[in-house]
Amino acid sequence: MDPDQLQQLLATLQQQTLQQTTLLSTLLSEIKQQPQGSNHNITPFEHFNANQEKFSSYLERFENYTSMKNIAPDDKKAQLLCLSIGSVHYNNLAALLGPGKPVNKLSYQDLLVSFVKLLIESLG
Repeated sequence: MDPDQLQQLLATLQQQTLQQTTLLSTLLSEIKQQPQGSNHNITPFEHFNANQEKFSSYLERFENYTSMKNIAPDDKKAQLLCLSIGSVHYNNLAALLGPGKPVNKLSYQDLLVSFVKLLIESLG
């Protein structure tokens, strides 16, 4: 290898190193910008079973779960609760609300109120 080829090889290696450093810096800044606790692998909480516990106890445990998983926004809590309550309760809630008000479009607070209303109606 002559001196010109060596110089060309070193310049190419230096350019590649610079590109890799830039790529790593970009990836690190993107990771730092992601909200803390953003986790796409959150499993649903267990289904609610009215024969085993009161809804208030279930909700307290659900709140603990969302706190431990760093799920703070209420819209995410509502989605997780919809996934977690179980198909029977979800379908009953959908029937109670009717087609004009889909369960998955309710705010977290409205979802809780509707769910309590459903439980009261099923007991009465």
